[in-house]
This record gives sequence, structure tokens and C-alpha cells, in this order.
Amino acid sequence: MSDLETNFHFLGRNEDSPNPCSPNIDESSCKKTALVLTRRYCNMPNAVTMLPMCAHTGKIHLVKDGTLVLQEDPSHAYGSLHLLDEVVILSGDAVVVDSKNLARPCVLQLRTRDCVPLLGMTDDGIYFAAHLSAETLFGFTSTKKSAFEQFKGSLLNRLFANDAGVDPAKCDVFVGPAISGLQNNCWCYEYTETPEQKDGSLLLNCISKEYPNLNTTDFVRIRPKDGKIDVNFGHLIRSILELHGIRNIDTSENHCTACNSSEFYSDRAFRRPDASTEEQQLLAKKVANIGLVVIQPT
Repeated sequence: MSDLETNFHFLGRNEDSPNPCSPNIDESSCKKTALVLTRRYCNMPNAVTMLPMCAHTGKIHLVKDGTLVLQEDPSHAYGSLHLLDEVVILSGDAVVVDSKNLARPCVLQLRTRDCVPLLGMTDDGIYFAAHLSAETLFGFTSTKKSAFEQFKGSLLNRLFANDAGVDPAKCDVFVGPAISGLQNNCWCYEYTETPEQKDGSLLLNCISKEYPNLNTTDFVRIRPKDGKIDVNFGHLIRSILELHGIRNIDTSENHCTACNSSEFYSDRAFRRPDASTEEQQLLAKKVANIGLVVIQPT
């Protein structure tokens, strides 16, 4: 049985599991649904579930020597795992767990929509789950100007830094369902590019700033007549992971959420003018696609 079948699970759309960063979402209901999923896929009654909010803050949480801390401020400790509640909602976009010296099993649970869920492990027992988006990777946003001031650099650059303990050369990653996924090889991830609104150019500038050696020719399509720039996000993510020197990149589950909106939740698909009544209802509920990492103590 493969690691993807035992330690990692991509569950598709779960209509009972809202994204915790969505407005007006009740935290207690998020914790309840997280606990249900953990008990279904991890038959260990004392496991702790860590649920990043995936709110594009770029924060990374680390579990080292059995204690949960914030990467950029290790003095900000949440406490030893054996003292934490069954479900902990975290403010960041990634969690890294060193399975050595764990007091109890862990389940990392990502709830995404069109963004990329990245799950991984290293040979020396480091597991992680990360929420990748144009904002967490490149500092791009067309709506919140403050994001540029808050941007701390590419989430992946910091994930593979020494203090996180994730060595790309020893790392296997699994890329889950996201907009413009590799399995569909589509152009569903489009940005406005007009004289009045140059979101596409801004995104490309942000990409080149973070990854100056990345050749974007193969995964960018410019449509001047339509006022659009399209990005094949699946190819972009894989190219960035290759630049980081990841040993093995599994994209077999990287389906396009918009092309397969009957199976996955997709903001972009459900906002289309021709969206069905069911899709509009799902958009209002802000449900999510689920990715799980199950970690046993070693």
C-alpha cells in the first residue's frame, strides 16, 4: 500500500466541512466536523487534529519535540501535544510535524477551495500540510492592499528553510485538487488584463520577484482581445517544486476543481453566471475540499 493510501488522503468536497476562515463560520462546528473526519480515517481515540485556517497569512506552525510553536516566533508556544484539545484551529497556512517524540498521534487537516493542498513527508519522519495560493507563494492579491506589507516571502521558501526541518532532497509530496490542475491540463485560472485593471501583469511580476529563474512561457497564456491572462496553475506549482529540488512529486490527484465541480468545491466555477442552483447553494455554504495527513508517533 502506498503512502498516499495510508498517510495521505484527498477526500474531495465535503459538504459538512466549511472552511474555517470563511465569514460567519462557527468555530465549534468546524471542530466537530474535523473530529468526525479524524475518527473516520485515524482509528486512534487520543489523536490531536490540527486545522490551519488557510486564510493566506503565510504563517507556518511547527511541532518539534512534541510542542506546537509558530515558526517566525518560536517563543509563541501553544503547549505540549498531550495537553492540547482534540482539535486545534491554527491561524496559519501550513503545519510541519516531526514525528519523533510525539506524545500522541496527529492528523493535519487542510480545507481548501480552488487553492492547492500540498501534503508531504521526508525520510526522517517530518510530515507537513501546506495551503498554496498566489498570495501565500507570491504575495499577490487584487483585493487586499495590506497583503503586500504582510507578505513574508514564498511559503515554500520558508517551508524548506532549515528551521522547519523539511529537506527537499529527502521529500515526497502529493499535490491535491486545485484550479487548473495538471490532470485536466486546462486554462481555468484566468486574470483580468485591461488598461484599467492589470491583475495578470501584477501576478506575473510577483512570480518573477519570488522565483526569478522560473521560465513562465509554458504555463502562461495571454489573450489581449479578451482582456485576460491565463495561468496553468498545476504546471506552475510543479515547476516551482522542481526548482526547490523535491525528490518525488505526485500529481495524480491534482485534478482541476473547476472542470470537476461536481466532485470538488470551486469558487470560480460556482461564481459563473451559468452556475446551477446547487452550485450557488454550495457557494453560499462555503464548503471545502479536504486533505488529510495521518501521523503516528515514531
